[in-house]
Parts: sequence; C-alpha cells; structure tokens
Amino acid sequence: MDLTQIVIALIGLLASCLTVFVLPWLRARTGAERWAQLERVAAVAVMAAEQLGGSGEEKLGYAMRQAEGALGAAGLSFDGELVRAQIEAAVLDLKDRF
Repeated sequence: MDLTQIVIALIGLLASCLTVFVLPWLRARTGAERWAQLERVAAVAVMAAEQLGGSGEEKLGYAMRQAEGALGAAGLSFDGELVRAQIEAAVLDLKDRF
C-alpha cells in the first residue's frame, strides 16, 4: 500500500489549517502585544516627563522622544500621531490616578 498520497493530503490539510486558523490568531495576538507595549512605554514616558517638570509642551516633547526611542529599540514602529494619542491617554490616566 502506497502511503505517499495520504501523506501529501495530510500535509496539505495541515498547511490549510495553519493558514486559516493559526496565522490569524498569531497576527491578532502580536497586534495585542504591540499595543500593550505601546501603552506601557507611553505610561513610563509620561511619568518620567512629569518628574522633569517644565511646560506642557516640553513634557510632551520629552515623552514623545522617549517613547519613540524605546519603541524603536524594541523593533516596533507606530505612527507619531498614534504615539502622541497614547501619551495623551497616559496623561489622563495619570491625572485620574492621583
């Protein structure tokens, strides 16, 4: 009995399952992890900027530079407006906490 055709069919089935189920799940999980990393980096950058003092624009500039540097070091890139929005959200969260 030749099992070659059965093995080829099983490999095709596994490849299809990988494409349909596993890859979308991994993409969604990676996206969630990237977003969580952005949130953490923005929160730390905002807390550091608050410690430095200065005007709001100086704090924002510092937080943006720190966040973009940390994200770049981690191999992540986000649109600048998205980073700024997350920093603004972290500022609001910080104000709500204290």
